[in-house]
Amino acid sequence: MEQGKGPEKGRYKMRVMGIKVGSFNDQATGKLIEYCHLHVADQDKNVKGEAVEVLKISSTLIDDVKKLVPGDKVHVTYNKFGRVEAISKVS
Repeated sequence: MEQGKGPEKGRYKMRVMGIKVGSFNDQATGKLIEYCHLHVADQDKNVKGEAVEVLKISSTLIDDVKKLVPGDKVHVTYNKFGRVEAISKVS
């Protein structure tokens, strides 16, 4: 993925660098909100070395992300709005 363009609809192969899962109480509703940030690295022709980024993962995908460990290679699929819609481990 080229830097500065943002994700386009499609699949990208990335390497997991770190995972942050947490939760907080929504001040307006009091509802517990779970969140996940997936730290990943991939190749970018404009970057010497690896390009790294943090992906915000929706609560519907958190169980999939909790099965990952740093070093795993994953395919990340984006929807037409540039949001992560699927994550699958590459065998």
